[in-house]
Amino acid sequence: MFVGEELRNFQLGMHLVRRPGTGVDIAHLAVYLASDESVWVTGQNFSIDGGVTAGFR
Repeated sequence: MFVGEELRNFQLGMHLVRRPGTGVDIAHLAVYLASDESVWVTGQNFSIDGGVTAGFR
């Protein structure tokens, strides 16, 4: 673990989704963008950060 438990709990408390992110979280967006479902998606920035940039708890 790179940070102490107290700091880790603080960081997770800032996420609207209260768990650490995983590679699968990133993969879901990649699969969507590679699919026909995203044919009209252009010039977007997607934040895959558990809601940190959406606001704080």
